[in-house]
Amino acid sequence: MLLPFLLRQNKVWKRCSLRIFSVAQIDDNSIQMKKDLEAFLYELRISAEVKIIEMPDQTISDYTYERTLIMEQRSEMLRQMRLTQKDKLREVTRQFLLPYLVCHTSCSSL
Repeated sequence: MLLPFLLRQNKVWKRCSLRIFSVAQIDDNSIQMKKDLEAFLYELRISAEVKIIEMPDQTISDYTYERTLIMEQRSEMLRQMRLTQKDKLREVTRQFLLPYLVCHTSCSSL
């Protein structure tokens, strides 16, 4: 809820409308859920359109499983990229900084 608020403080995003989508199971009370969410947004002074989408349990489970797999793959890829960047930094340090330090300490002792 904080991110939309912060975005709307910027002059570029100020006039944009905010829509909040919430997924509910078919046996949930979606009408009450919508009222509660609208009341919460009102208390936060956030103007937004609330949409409740009802889905069967199996559909929600399949979707959640799929999205979790995608997020895990993305996290692993980012972790590998960070490791690659650290390796590159180590290599640059080893190639350029260490010879300088060795030369500097050797030259200082003369």
